[in-house]
Amino acid sequence: MRALVAAAALLLSACASGLQVVQDEFRTEERIGAYLLKKGHKVTIATPNTQEVPGKVVILDMTSESVPDYRVIIKSQSSGQDRQTSRILERVVLVRLLSGVKLPRSSWGAALEVINQHHAASWAGTFTIDTDDGEVVGYYPINITLTYSIHPEMVRDAWVRLCMSWEDLYKKLRPLSREAQAVALTPP
Repeated sequence: MRALVAAAALLLSACASGLQVVQDEFRTEERIGAYLLKKGHKVTIATPNTQEVPGKVVILDMTSESVPDYRVIIKSQSSGQDRQTSRILERVVLVRLLSGVKLPRSSWGAALEVINQHHAASWAGTFTIDTDDGEVVGYYPINITLTYSIHPEMVRDAWVRLCMSWEDLYKKLRPLSREAQAVALTPP
C-alpha cells in the first residue's frame, strides 16, 4: 500500500511540473518560453495575432554554419474538445520550423522525393513544401491529454531534433537548384 501511495505521489509531482491541458493556451506558451529562457536559450514570446498565427507564440531565431538562418515558432492549440461543453480535453504543442528556403515550382517533384526519403530514414519531424511560396517548412507536434502531461524538456527536445533533422535534409535539398537559396525572413 505504501508503494502505491508513493507511486501516486510521484506521478502527481511529475504532473505538477509538466505542461497540462489548460483552457487558456497562453499559459502553455509562457511556461515553454520561461523554461527555454531558464535553459539559456534566446527566445521571444510574442503575440502576432494574425490570421495565420493567432495568440501568443514562442519564437527562436536560429543561425547555423551548415544551413541558412531560419525561425522556429512554438505554439499550442486545442486538439480535442468536449462537444457539449466546448471544454478543451487535449492540446497540441506544435513546433514549426520556417526554413526560409524557397524552392522553385520546377524542383518540387524532385524535392518531394528527397523529403520522402528523408522521412523514411528520420522520424524527427515532418517537412513539407508550402504551396503558396515554395518554402520548406518543418513540423513536430506533441499532444497533451487530460491524463498525460509533458515536461517542457520534451518541447525543447522536439525543437532540437527538428533543427537537427532540418540540417540533414538541407544538405540533400541544396543541390536541387541554384534558386533554392535562403531568403531573409522578415519579422512578423
